[in-house]
Amino acid sequence: MLRKIGFFLIGLLLVAAGIIGYQEYVAEPTLLTADQLVAEDALWVYHSKSFPANWADMQHSPLGRLIASVPDVRDIKRGVNALDSTALLSLLNNRSVYIVSHVIGNDDIGLSFYLDLKNTNTPTDWKNLVATVRNSPEWKVESQQYQGVSIQEWVHQSQQVRFSWIQTNNFIVGSFTPFLVEDQIRRLSNTEVPEQSWRRMLSQSAFSQHDQGDVIINGKQLSRFASVFTTDQENRANFLIDALADCLMLDVSIEDNQWLFSGFSEASPNKTYLSVFNEQSAAPFGLGSYLPSRTAAIRQWTSSEASSWLEEYTEFLSQTKDSSHLSQLRRQFQDKTGNTLTDWFSWAGNELGVVTLEASSSKEDHLIIVEIADVAILEQNLQSLTGHSDSLSFQETYAGYTLRNLPDGTLPNLLTGELSSAPSEYFWYHDATHWVLSNSLNALKRLISDQIAENTWSRTPGQSRFLERSINPANLSLLIDMPHYREQWINSLSPKWAEWAKSQEAELNQLNEVALQFSTMGEEYYTNMVVTYHTENQPASSGFITANRQRIDTAISSKPFVVRGGNQEIRVVVQDQSNVMHLLHPTQQTIVWSDSTKASLVGEVTQINLPGSSAPNYVWATDSVLHLVNRAGNYVNGYPFYLPEGISVQYLSVFDYEQDGNYRFLITDPQGQLWLFNADRDNLEGWNPLSLTVPLAEAPKHIRVRGKDCIVALLKNGLLYLLNRRGEAYPGFPVELGQACENPLFVNIDNTFADSELTTVTESGEVISLNLEGTLLKREQLLRTSANTHFLLCPDRLEKDFVIVRQDEQRLSVLDKDGRVWFEQSYFTPGALGRDELSVQYYNFGTDNQVIAISDKVQEFTYLFDRRGKLFNNRPVESRGEVALLYSEANNKYQLYRVYADELAVITF
Repeated sequence: MLRKIGFFLIGLLLVAAGIIGYQEYVAEPTLLTADQLVAEDALWVYHSKSFPANWADMQHSPLGRLIASVPDVRDIKRGVNALDSTALLSLLNNRSVYIVSHVIGNDDIGLSFYLDLKNTNTPTDWKNLVATVRNSPEWKVESQQYQGVSIQEWVHQSQQVRFSWIQTNNFIVGSFTPFLVEDQIRRLSNTEVPEQSWRRMLSQSAFSQHDQGDVIINGKQLSRFASVFTTDQENRANFLIDALADCLMLDVSIEDNQWLFSGFSEASPNKTYLSVFNEQSAAPFGLGSYLPSRTAAIRQWTSSEASSWLEEYTEFLSQTKDSSHLSQLRRQFQDKTGNTLTDWFSWAGNELGVVTLEASSSKEDHLIIVEIADVAILEQNLQSLTGHSDSLSFQETYAGYTLRNLPDGTLPNLLTGELSSAPSEYFWYHDATHWVLSNSLNALKRLISDQIAENTWSRTPGQSRFLERSINPANLSLLIDMPHYREQWINSLSPKWAEWAKSQEAELNQLNEVALQFSTMGEEYYTNMVVTYHTENQPASSGFITANRQRIDTAISSKPFVVRGGNQEIRVVVQDQSNVMHLLHPTQQTIVWSDSTKASLVGEVTQINLPGSSAPNYVWATDSVLHLVNRAGNYVNGYPFYLPEGISVQYLSVFDYEQDGNYRFLITDPQGQLWLFNADRDNLEGWNPLSLTVPLAEAPKHIRVRGKDCIVALLKNGLLYLLNRRGEAYPGFPVELGQACENPLFVNIDNTFADSELTTVTESGEVISLNLEGTLLKREQLLRTSANTHFLLCPDRLEKDFVIVRQDEQRLSVLDKDGRVWFEQSYFTPGALGRDELSVQYYNFGTDNQVIAISDKVQEFTYLFDRRGKLFNNRPVESRGEVALLYSEANNKYQLYRVYADELAVITF
């Protein structure tokens, strides 16, 4: 018996030895696939079978150069330069190359590289490369053991490259971050891929062979990826949702000044954000006319059945956010309104948008836009909501719309899923088709004004083309206008990545738009991402080009006032030395009308729109007369208005309290007396006159804060008034600034008197800010280089922000609103600023698009600088004084209007 057992055991050993021998010496080794090697928590995988060609294609675009400048990606470029190019190209061409991204620190990413050796000639090619490196005097070859595996290290001193690698079966696995190779060794003991893993898409996906590779993204790691670049926890989920999808599988295609990523996403039911759109058909994009041209980004959702989508959406939020906090907010909302959130929104249509506006201050303004299906139910439900608020609602009329407030921001926060932020006050209005909310009352007013002026995406050529190129319809869209979003994005970055962004400013400035969109297609979601850019290899500009010249019979004495005609074409108003006013048509080089005013123009020419008038009107003042004409140059009934005897005009201010055409004309004389008239020439109560006894530093300004009209008047002796419509001072005013001041005021309007700010600079260079309650917020002394240093606060012509100009005997400096020097120049007549022989105009057209026009009246030159002090065209233009400047985003061109002698010229650059 024992002998039989012994023979049986020997037989088993012989069989086992035969199997092992066959596997070792005869059978093909088991081949690994990329999905077995890649880490489950990897961020994304880029795959290419033509890596050398694809890498070259990427380097020819701004986005490719940006990617190549990322520290760990930069090692690829150094490594490629250090290796023998022939051996490397032979190895990588027509082979599967995988580049895998990992989070390796709070603000660091690392890359692993996988090369599949399963093709017949690849091992030989790899051995040739190994031999090339080993025999090169520039390379140092080292090795070390880790858990029984030999790690090879190639070190190139001059290129500062250290590349670690191992070979496992048919793959070479390497990295410029050595511990990532050690991580791979630890994972080799388990190469099974779970059925639900995103990694299985590495072997199951089928991609086009006529592109620049493909990328597979781990949807569960998107917020972790975003967290690498920013230190602000609140911003990490602004555009990247924690559980967006399980996996995104995208082809990469580079064409026509854009990178296109297209493919599909998989999303588990009830666990991913995209799954809330399951069984929801997409609706067309309908928000173009509600997106002002200064829109930085928009998130848009569409559905075929809003109530069911909202139910799925809130259910999803309850799983991914603080569920107890969410439940509490929903209960509070139901207690206030008597409705669940879904029932309350029974009036809603198929589209929702959350808009981020370009930042003009430290506060980020945004809009929430909801399509209306039943306006009657909306108004009924709003009544139930505001009727239960703890504070009285306010309302005001603006351009025919009624603006109201939501004292509690719970509803907007529930709608957008921003549950981590504290509920704040919102403001809203609605028209027949959309309900619009904002955290800023002023942002709502600017939106309405932009719609009236047609400054919206649907009317702006560049942004309209962007919408046309996007997927329409889509269930979920993120659209970013990089020129308007760039500064906010950079400000959200951690110090390391903000420094990187500044170093790559040229390439970042070439990026135009980014779109990420998803549409339901059965159980998958068609996914499209596009990044557009403009290239700098276009023909160089020839500099200033004089598009039009127009001469009149007499020398022009005023600056050019750009206005619009009845068909919105540009016209220019000027006055000549004979005191004749002219409306010029620069394109046709004709004079539309001329009229003698018999006196010199005082202040500005203002375009207004009187009720019942289908075309613009123009108003201006001379010493004792108010002039108001129609587009044909004919006086409006009752004008010219000869002011009462003794009134001498120093300033004319034009107000339209409610943007309804009911204008007020505020006249200020040199002694500090103010008269307020309506368009019917009635002198209004409280202003007959209102005597402030001291000359004013500038024309009074009108602002409206929370429905209250305020008239701001700064006197030259430093006394600051805030007046109501009746000329009465608001509580806390007047405020004594303590120093003489002849500078303009910059007004930053916010939702309350406490949050709105007034800022000016005194003659001695002290920056003073206070709110509309009269509370001092800041008092800081700027550097004063000599006793003869003069300061000027120069507000942006579009009222976004301001710069400060400082001139001493040697140079002129331009400072930003925080006192940081933008640039210094010495072209100008010394001391001209203090003698009113130098005028400065500041135009802020958006992120990194600022122009400072400095007109030297002694030299009769105007110099145009960007914010870095670069002189446009390397020379000034001839000009007798201030200019007018327009900018077109559609063609990235400026139009400069200047007068010199008897000529108006339109210069493009």
